[in-house]
Amino acid sequence: MTDLSLVVEDRTFVVHQSVLFARCPKFYKSHVKSHNEVKVEGVKSFVFPLLLEFLYTDRVGVSKDIASELEKVAKLFELPRLEAICKQKSSFTKVPPPSFSNDMIRLLESGELADIEFRVEGKSIKAHKVIISFDLSKVYLGCSM
Repeated sequence: MTDLSLVVEDRTFVVHQSVLFARCPKFYKSHVKSHNEVKVEGVKSFVFPLLLEFLYTDRVGVSKDIASELEKVAKLFELPRLEAICKQKSSFTKVPPPSFSNDMIRLLESGELADIEFRVEGKSIKAHKVIISFDLSKVYLGCSM
């Protein structure tokens, strides 16, 4: 269940706060705080779905003609891997390794924004429904299987 609306120009995108917090915590802390709807300035609405694709999968298919626009968004959200992917479209910039799995682990370990709790042998384990429900076959975790 999504729990945050991001308004970009004339479009509204619904997202999971836990994913936004895990993937771009500085943006989350400075813009979202306790709001359920946040207006995102300085971003074109046609680029925003690409940002969401990256946030949720750690991958993005970006064409050369919009790479510079997506790069601006990557800077705003403080996403160096996405920024490097965009730069790679126009140069030979090295792209950092995927960070999705590390971001999700950090989120789970912090317990921030947990919306479900399991009790195992008297021990409390906080989790996030969105992470439990992810189809991991669509996420590149940076490891070979």
